[in-house]
Amino acid sequence: MFFVNCHSVDELKKEFRRLAFIHHPDKGGSNEAMQALNTEFTSRLSYITTSASQDDVNYDAETETTIGEMYRDVIEKIIHLPNIKVEICGSWIWVSGETKPVHNALKNAGLWWASKKEKWYWKPPEQPRKHRRKPMSMSWIRQRYGSVNIEPEIAQQMR
Repeated sequence: MFFVNCHSVDELKKEFRRLAFIHHPDKGGSNEAMQALNTEFTSRLSYITTSASQDDVNYDAETETTIGEMYRDVIEKIIHLPNIKVEICGSWIWVSGETKPVHNALKNAGLWWASKKEKWYWKPPEQPRKHRRKPMSMSWIRQRYGSVNIEPEIAQQMR
């Protein structure tokens, strides 16, 4: 466990940067270690923002929800839709499958269409989209950030 002693979002981000510098494949680390780091970071961030009080986290006063609650809300809005696949890669939610019949529901849940990937996505509001010159395939994203498929049964356990 990488982030055992991190109890705030700022501590978590600082430790993540330090560990990413050590475990990144370009710095002599391995893909597996970086994937594990990314997965644990996302999980710990969700835990901290869900369980901490309003004063301890970056709080979005406009929506009055924490990042963890935002993830849960988005997933709860879309998980019941027929013939879709919900996947979390890093801190983004990706939706594929037969999305055309339910595209209005996906828009209403706050997802955006990624035309090059032909998938819908949701990202945390404070996380900017990075425009890269070289396109990133979903297999590259999965390899770099890890991937978890969310089934309706798993979504029920999140409640």
